[in-house]
Amino acid sequence: MNIYNTLTNTKEEFKTINPGKVGMYICGPTVYDHCHLGHARGYVSMDIIRRYLEFQGLEVREIMNYTDVGHLVHDGEIGEDKIEQKAKKEKLDPMAIVEKYIQSTEEDFKALNIKPAAFNPRPTEYIAQIIKFVEKLIEKEFAYGLMAQFISLLKNFQNMENFLDEKLKTSSVVLALKLILRKKIHSILPFGSMHLRNIF
Repeated sequence: MNIYNTLTNTKEEFKTINPGKVGMYICGPTVYDHCHLGHARGYVSMDIIRRYLEFQGLEVREIMNYTDVGHLVHDGEIGEDKIEQKAKKEKLDPMAIVEKYIQSTEEDFKALNIKPAAFNPRPTEYIAQIIKFVEKLIEKEFAYGLMAQFISLLKNFQNMENFLDEKLKTSSVVLALKLILRKKIHSILPFGSMHLRNIF
């Protein structure tokens, strides 16, 4: 089987890293609304690829996340989080919105006969790991901007509200921390005993 490699811009023979096994990661939906036809096309396509690999005798482990924070309106770097916006509209807690539309997505996938993934991680459950990963990217100079600025502030200042400009206050990083605090899991953040609530 040949596939198109976007890194090399060429068709290449598909070779597994581990003999007989394939790891498949699919970017799942941001769960602030019901799925639409575009979602169906994309996830049915991924399901066909998975089924073909399994037909070829390969063991496929598929992971598909549910994005439950950090997807901003108009897909920008600043602005309102889509889940928070929907929560205000429906007068529900953001995590209630997440659960509602995950259930809706799973019902749609079942109706389309899409095989379920082995695991569905959510960003809010892995914020500490994500920050550590981003720190490594910053250290290697592969990442920059608001995330680097925010992590630096968190590590170096006990009282941060005087250091945050208006752009940063509406960044996806701050919005993510707001939702983390609502879930009462801020103790996992690797920032020591800072008063994060001071900036919200």
